[in-house]
Amino acid sequence: MRKLLLPALILSAYPLVSLGAVQGQWTYIVENDGATIIESTATGDVTIPSVLGGYTVKKVGNGERGLYSIFGQSNTSVTSVVIPNSVTSIGDQAFFSCIRLTSIIIPNSVTSIGYGAFGSCYRLTTINIPNGVTSIGDGAFQVCTGLTSITIPNSVTTIGNRAFALCYSLTSITIPNSVTSIGDYAFTSCITLASITIPNSVTSIGSSAFHNCQSITSITIPNSVTSIGNEAFLYCTTLSSVYLPVRFEATYQNFGLTSAQVILYDASNPASIYLVGQQSVINNPSAHNLYTATQYTANFNAGKDSILNSPNSNGLYTTSQIQDMSMGGLVLTKNGNGFTLNYSIEKSNDLGAWTQYQSFTLPLSGLSPDKAFVRLKMANSSSGSSSQAAAEAAARAALEAARAALYQAEQAQREAILNDAQANLAAAQANLAAAQAAGDPAAQAAAQANLEAAQANLAIAQASAQVPPSATPVGSNL
Repeated sequence: MRKLLLPALILSAYPLVSLGAVQGQWTYIVENDGATIIESTATGDVTIPSVLGGYTVKKVGNGERGLYSIFGQSNTSVTSVVIPNSVTSIGDQAFFSCIRLTSIIIPNSVTSIGYGAFGSCYRLTTINIPNGVTSIGDGAFQVCTGLTSITIPNSVTTIGNRAFALCYSLTSITIPNSVTSIGDYAFTSCITLASITIPNSVTSIGSSAFHNCQSITSITIPNSVTSIGNEAFLYCTTLSSVYLPVRFEATYQNFGLTSAQVILYDASNPASIYLVGQQSVINNPSAHNLYTATQYTANFNAGKDSILNSPNSNGLYTTSQIQDMSMGGLVLTKNGNGFTLNYSIEKSNDLGAWTQYQSFTLPLSGLSPDKAFVRLKMANSSSGSSSQAAAEAAARAALEAARAALYQAEQAQREAILNDAQANLAAAQANLAAAQAAGDPAAQAAAQANLEAAQANLAIAQASAQVPPSATPVGSNL
């Protein structure tokens, strides 16, 4: 059974207010001699302006809208955003929960990405972080469940807490040599993450950093790492080998590792490094295009059986099949030195149910007993072709209409569930804030439990929203 950790992304619950000046679709404040955009009514494909009220736009979002991005709470109207090169900072929760956002262009001028900046943007599939960014904030991409790849530039030095937590679709990531610290829960529950490279620049790995990464099989911790937090690799169920500096010999169990998984090495001992290199190949020979004798035999037999069990799919036929070759409704039967062609014509009123109209048996004589080729060729005829084409076109149109209706119904149901989960989360956060203000420990504990349940439900709803709607065909004969 997979165990899923759902770390809380606690967001400020400030009231929704509009501050500062308004120009067109944009509300902004002036700070540090530049404009900071705090709210917008823009929709669809959005291009953020570089100047507002005569001030250069230097920042987008400032986190003072609590659960709201600059486009409002759980925005469904913004699909893409282009940020101008005047912007140097993407603020806290700037694009949080823009649930239909599929594309974002970040310029090289940006140096920081704030807390929760793209959290719960679960339709983002890829994002390119420019070379100017030095820090990725806490929860910056948390619950981006559709994110499959991301490029981290050499300028980044810090990956914040929960930066990529619950990115279920993220399969691989390379951390550049500039990074020195990986925060708590940074990649927790990235359940499809199978490959990650940690460079020699990293000195600390936070608690639960790779917790519940169920697809990682091997990882090497460089000698530069001096600190690893508790449960950093807990519930990494397929992790078979972890190369650790010998300094962690007495503490590796705190990381959620067992002796069967850990391979210790001494960076000051060349022989130790030599053995680590050997062991890395022995533990995963196929990664180096090497196979044991057992693997070779098993693969050879599996390949052979795959052909013998299904020869027709590979263009091979038995002797009996060649003598009695079946092709759809046409059967060519060998009779002594001759052949007989058997075929039938079927009819249908709805292109769904078919019944036999007429069958034929045609002896083929005069063929060479040593070698002969025959083929069927459609006679040129236009009679009835237009009416049949029209009927088929109408049936195809009806099929596509039914598919579209099914798609819309399933999508509406998923979005309704997601909206309810988001509303419940907001209510739970408000209840917790009220309990904290009242100073009631019992009420705070109950509110915290409700909040965690709401967060779990939201994560489930967001993951469900990524499942493609049913594409089951209404008919199967078109």
